[in-house]
Amino acid sequence: MNVIVPYDDDSLILRMYSLCANVYEEFIEVLYTWLTKKGRLERALESHWTSRAAKMLNIEKALRQRSRGVRYHRVAPRLDVSQAEMVLEEAQVTFHFSLFFDSPSAVTASGSDRERMKDQLEIALQRIEAHEHLCEKVEVMRTTVYDPSNSSHSCLLSQLWNLLNPNDPIDGMKSKRWPEIGFQGNDPSTDFRGMGILSLHQLIYFVQYESETSRAVLSLSQFISINEYYSHPTIGFPFAVAGINFTSLTRKFLKEGLLKSHFYNTLDHSESIDDFHHAYVRIFTLFADFYKREKPATVMEFNVIQIKFESALRRQLERTTANLDMISLDDL
Repeated sequence: MNVIVPYDDDSLILRMYSLCANVYEEFIEVLYTWLTKKGRLERALESHWTSRAAKMLNIEKALRQRSRGVRYHRVAPRLDVSQAEMVLEEAQVTFHFSLFFDSPSAVTASGSDRERMKDQLEIALQRIEAHEHLCEKVEVMRTTVYDPSNSSHSCLLSQLWNLLNPNDPIDGMKSKRWPEIGFQGNDPSTDFRGMGILSLHQLIYFVQYESETSRAVLSLSQFISINEYYSHPTIGFPFAVAGINFTSLTRKFLKEGLLKSHFYNTLDHSESIDDFHHAYVRIFTLFADFYKREKPATVMEFNVIQIKFESALRRQLERTTANLDMISLDDL
């Protein structure tokens, strides 16, 4: 089963559209700053936004506007007020149209208002740093190749089987029984190529913490034929291989920043690898429901439906009010 086909984002039309949108945004930013005498960062910190994610994303956008003089660097996970103050002092606005306008400082607030902004900025910097660490950790796990000779890797694979079949142990790391839980052949290690041990950890997380839901998804691939296990004759798909595909999709959303709104809206703490795994579980579960609703004629329609699902879910995640826990099948 192939990994999701990526969209072509490099077309000339899309690049021209992006360029025009950026120029327009630059002009609006200059106009806002001139009218309010406040830079993007100060406006992001003091404004009332429709969601926590909207506020965080605007703060982050202000911090990353290098073209306007904001020097955002990687910072320690724990920040003190002096570091937040340093960022406020560095956040100066430099207009591209400086021949026509003066350049006010990005933050003009003083006293208690400035202290409140420093506190908000410190939290924002911690969240941004934690998100970058999460992206790095995901990549480390993804690039760690499953090694059958590594006992810790073998133990993880055995754990997956035992969680799904607690009273029916597997007879070896190479066995005709692995397709029972949705691997393609007798040697599951060959299915982890591309997503490494990340996909194995995510399958284990799904089965361990969402036991009932994972078994419902697994049931689609456990219809027995005379000699071996086959998937459901009409709508079934192999649980494990599909799960690896959705590790790929969840990672793709993470890299594109599409999970940020969900994390910012739902978490009061900096996101961790478990929060990423939880997002994976929600995406995989939503797809299973979406797939059944589509009523495919054969499993060969899996990839087409997966791409359709990705497009529908992407629209939901692009919203600053995004919350994977609240997205339902009717939203897709």
